[in-house]
Parts: sequence; structure tokens; C-alpha cells
Amino acid sequence: MTRKEYMRELEEALRFLGEEQRAALLEYYGEMIDDRMEDGMDEASAVAAMESPKDIAAQQRPDEPKREAAPETKGEPMTDEAMKFSSLAGDILKATEKILNQAAEGASSFPKSADEMCRREAERIRRKEEAMRREAETARQGKEAIHQAAETIRREAEKIRQEAEESAPAPDFGEYSQKTLSCPADSLRAVSLTCGEMPIVVKACQGDDVTLVYYTCENDPYEAEARDGVLTLRRAEFTGSRAGRFTFSVLGGLIRLAWNKQCPTVELRVPETALLDLDAHTSNASIKVEGPRALCDTRLKTSNGRIALEHVKCKNLDAVNSNARLTLENVEAKQTLTGKTSNGRIVLDMVSSGGDMILTTSNGRIEADVCSARGELRLTTSNGAIKADRLDGQSVTLKTSNSSVTGVLPGRQADWQIESGTSNGHSNLPSHQPGQKPLRVHTSNGSIDVRFEK
Repeated sequence: MTRKEYMRELEEALRFLGEEQRAALLEYYGEMIDDRMEDGMDEASAVAAMESPKDIAAQQRPDEPKREAAPETKGEPMTDEAMKFSSLAGDILKATEKILNQAAEGASSFPKSADEMCRREAERIRRKEEAMRREAETARQGKEAIHQAAETIRREAEKIRQEAEESAPAPDFGEYSQKTLSCPADSLRAVSLTCGEMPIVVKACQGDDVTLVYYTCENDPYEAEARDGVLTLRRAEFTGSRAGRFTFSVLGGLIRLAWNKQCPTVELRVPETALLDLDAHTSNASIKVEGPRALCDTRLKTSNGRIALEHVKCKNLDAVNSNARLTLENVEAKQTLTGKTSNGRIVLDMVSSGGDMILTTSNGRIEADVCSARGELRLTTSNGAIKADRLDGQSVTLKTSNSSVTGVLPGRQADWQIESGTSNGHSNLPSHQPGQKPLRVHTSNGSIDVRFEK
């Protein structure tokens, strides 16, 4: 049903009311439909959510005591004009009687119709807030379901990949030869990888063994060992010129820098529930951790390479890189979570911390979606925008310069103790506001547009 059809039926159902009262009710219910359409509902849905015209008309009819039926009289039936006049006279008599009763009792209340409109408006606002909460919860559950399905697919793909690798011949990495070291996970308490310029990949696996796949050659020798509960990979002592991602040479008095595309990837396979500290260092290469759900202290460091974590649980996390992106997706740290990069973007999606969550970049954008910390949650950058959606923490700090800060925070604005400011930009937040949880939002030469779910 369209808005026009609904309003036509409502007007017909309210014919028994006076013209002014009917016009007021039509205007009220028409605005109610318009409000719902402005909130994002289509016309048909907005009309379907309304009460039926018959129900509205029934609510407007005054309660009348039962009367004995008047004896039938013979004669000509009443004309339409006479019936309208009779109805109008009845309305006037009832209204007069009500006013006299109120005057006699000393009452001073709103007319029933106005009071009813206020009640319905409050109920409409309540329903709207409830609908928004349900939509947010549905979106959260949907996202979690997608992550769970993705996790199942990832595990199956990893299993297939491992089976394929076991049956496939070893890949050819030029002068590098592949080495493998395996040991039971319960015999280890830590893994330490120092990989020069080789990329590092850490993946969850089936079984009970930790497996390290690494590469070595005459010009870039590496050695691995498991001793005293620690699995270690490091470069061996070497006096010659090393191979690696970058090769330096002198030609005609000029220093030449070459990129070595043959540098292989070090892979660490960890049982999903293995309790291990992980310390991984490399340079000019990436680090990726995917799948482990029980890591302890996790420290990742690289330069000019991306760091990415997906579907990971750990005790503490510290990730540091430069000139590259830092990405965390479905990551949980039981205690603290820190990350730092420069000239790179930070992307967070469904990230939580049992303590503080502090991430910093410079000249890079920060995007954070569904992130929470039981301690402080702080996102800082310079010359980059901050976009935050559904962040929560004991305190929240969003700080940048020369760019904007936008997002949606949970709860009501009145729940937050706000300190905010910008220069040469618009802000929808007050500069100071008392509240329970501290919220600090600052930028310069940029706008602030932070809203709240309620």
C-alpha cells in the first residue's frame, strides 16, 4: 500500500471526527510515515509498519456507556446532512460535558487526543531505537558467522595445501636449498625467527608438531635448532658477501642496488592450540600470521614490509614495521595489543584486547571496525584520516592532524566524558562534556564527525 492510499483510507475512517481534529490526526500520521522513510525505510515498509486506519479510528472513538435501544419509530429515514449534523451535535455535547467535569474536579490535563499523540511519539522513538539495536546486533552476528565460515574454509584449504605440498616436488629457488625441522609442540615454549630479508609466514596446522621450513645457500647460510624449549632460526656465521632481497655492487664508481626476486619464504607451521611465544624479525619483507589461536607473547618486526594477522589469538601482541601497511583481522590479545608503522595504513577489523590497545602511524590512514579494549583504546596518526566504527574502551583517543576524524561509537553521547577540538574545520562534538568514559578526539585542519548509536 502506498502512502497516498493509506492516508485516503485513514481519512475515510476518521469521518466521524470534526474537521480540525481529523486534519490534526492526518497530519500526525502522515509525518510518522515520512519520518520512517527518512530513517531509510522504503514507502511500502513504512506504511506496513503503521497501525491500520480502522484501529486508529477505534482508538479515537470515546467510550460510551451502553444505552437501552430506543423504540423504533416509523417515518422517513434521516438524510445524510441530518446524520452529519446529529454526529456533530453529539461531539459538541460530549466535549462540553468533559470540560464541565474537569472544571468541577479542578483537573488540568491535556485532551485525550494530544496525550495519546505524545504517548505514541515516545513509543515510536522507542521502537526506532530498538530497531537500530537489532540491526546492529544482526550485523555483528552476520559478520561473526562470515568469519566462522571463512575460518572453516581456511582450515580445509590449509589441509589440502599441506597434502599437496607433501606429494609435490620441492620448489626451485635457485641457489637456495630447502630444509625442514620438526619437533613436538609440547616440547617447546618459544620460537625465534631472524630471517634477514626473507618473508615470514606463520600458519596453523593439523597435528601435534611444530614444523619450520627454511632455506639456506652458500652465500646466505641459515641454521635452525631446537634447544632448551626454544626453536631458533638464524643466519650462520659468514664472512663472504651475502645474498638476499637487495644486492649491492659497484660499477664504474657507482653503487648499484638490485632487487633479488629469488628470495624464498620462511614458513612456520604451528598447531592451532600450541602455547608458544613467537618472535619473528625480518627486513624489506613481509610477515603474515594466520590461524594460531593460543600464542603467548607475540613480537613481529620488519621494515619496508607489510605485517598482517588473521584469525589469531595471543596473550600479548607487538607489531612494528615501517613504510608498509599493518592489518589485523579477527585478532584477540588477552592482555595488551600495540602496533606501530610509519608511512603506512593501519586497518583493524574485529580486534579486541583485554588491556590497552594502542596503534600509531604517521602519514597513513587508520580504519577501525568493531574494536574493543578493556583498558585504553588509542589510535593516532598524522596527515591521515581516522575512520572508526563501533569502538569501545575504558577510554578512547582518536588523534590526527591535517585530516578528518569520523565514526560511530556505542551508547549515548551523554555516557562519554568528551574533550575535542579542531582548527580550520567543523566539529559536531562539544569541546568539553562531563561523563563516565573519557573520549578525546583532536585534529587540526580537518573536520570531526563522530556520532553515537543511541
